[in-house]
Amino acid sequence: ADGALSGIGQITINGSNFSPAIEKNAVFFGSTIAAVLSASESELIVQTPRVIGDSIEVKVSVVGALLYSDPIYYTIEPAAIELGGYGLLNEDLFAITVDANENVYV
Repeated sequence: ADGALSGIGQITINGSNFSPAIEKNAVFFGSTIAAVLSASESELIVQTPRVIGDSIEVKVSVVGALLYSDPIYYTIEPAAIELGGYGLLNEDLFAITVDANENVYV
C-alpha cells in the first residue's frame, strides 16, 4: 500500500535485520516515532502515527545498528475531515446521518 489514515490502522514494513524484540526497533515518520506492534527479523507492524502528509520520510532504526535504514516516502491522509461552514451566517440546512449498513449521508 502507498497510503494510510492518520492515527488508525497498521502499516507493515518488510525488510531484513530488524530485531524480533519490539522495543529494539524504532520507526520514524518524519520526526514522529510510531508504536511498533509486532516485530520479526523480516517484518515490522506499526500503528499509523497521527501525522498527515503526502511525502512523509519513513526511517527504521534498530538498537546496535550504526545507521538508519534508507528512507522511503509514504502518504498519510487525515482520518476525518471537517465539512466546512455549517450554517455560518446563512440559513442553509445541513445534516449527517448513518443508515443500518453504516453508510454516511451528508
